[in-house]
Amino acid sequence: MGGQTAEIAPADKRLYALRDVTGTVPSIPLITASILSKKLAENLNALVMDVKFGAAAFMADVGQARALAQSIVSLAGECGVKTTALLTGMDAPLGRAAGNWLEVQEAVACLEGNGPEDLEKLVIACATHLPGGDAEHAREELASGRPRAKFDELLAAQGADLDEFTAKLKKDSIAPVVKELVSPIDGFVRQCDARIIGELVRDLGGGRLNQDSVIQPEVGVDQLCRHGSAVRAGEVLGRVHAMTEEGAATAFGRLSEAIEISTEPPELPVLVADVVE
Repeated sequence: MGGQTAEIAPADKRLYALRDVTGTVPSIPLITASILSKKLAENLNALVMDVKFGAAAFMADVGQARALAQSIVSLAGECGVKTTALLTGMDAPLGRAAGNWLEVQEAVACLEGNGPEDLEKLVIACATHLPGGDAEHAREELASGRPRAKFDELLAAQGADLDEFTAKLKKDSIAPVVKELVSPIDGFVRQCDARIIGELVRDLGGGRLNQDSVIQPEVGVDQLCRHGSAVRAGEVLGRVHAMTEEGAATAFGRLSEAIEISTEPPELPVLVADVVE
């Protein structure tokens, strides 16, 4: 867990800033270099990448995502790291939360074997593609509690207060304002637009609009309905966590636009569209 620092991939931060001002953010070679600079600095012997495509992904279509995945796999292999990339869709959110702290809560639940079904399936798929990986063993590990214990070790090594962290996990929300969106009718979730949800979380303060933006880790959306799931009138489709009533009201309206209910169940996309090795 980490990003570029003065000690780890120090040139990456400067190159990333140059990409913004030179209009080269979409450059696959530069994206590949940025991603692998941190990974290779960890002295790995194997790597599995989740490369997204779709409405909320940087790569809009699967062809672009495949080109990026092939670039990453090829360069990592040349550097001596056996790498596999899974191509996964991002038209709908993965899991049921979007936002910094809310996603941490959800990730911890997954590490304890209690995560959303789609997130757990993707975790198992990634583990399966590691050398010697096995799906059944991965399921057993998630249920064992050992992944959460390892995560706590990582936090402790970085100086985190584990007691404070655990206490915060137990809170329903750490944002001042929480607002629920409920379904007006019985039906099925035909759409849960990940791009709209990502943008509303950013605008709540959960992401950066510019380099000087201050991140609000508390904000976001959770209890999101799953694409294709059956819902009843009055059932929660999602909760907005905001710093102000005004922010909550704006995000609530956009969340309403992101979710569409139909009377017929939609066709569900596959979780992993392709594997690049």
